[in-house]
Amino acid sequence: MIIRKAFTEKQVENVARRLNFIGDLESLAIGMTIESERDDITHGSVMLNAHIAIRHLKENKYYYGKIKMEEKVRCTERKN
Repeated sequence: MIIRKAFTEKQVENVARRLNFIGDLESLAIGMTIESERDDITHGSVMLNAHIAIRHLKENKYYYGKIKMEEKVRCTERKN
């Protein structure tokens, strides 16, 4: 089971502003949520989650969309 911490729109906007992120806030929110699973690395730090997410998005703006698609495929495969 995957348990993810969701970030509010306001939290994402505040972090984006503080880190001078110019990009898709929805992708940032998804990235922050996914990176929050790495609690052993980020220790629950919202800013560190955001930094990691931004780095991935700078490499590939579709990074988290690709991950979501892979998760859907895995879920479909498990059902079959």
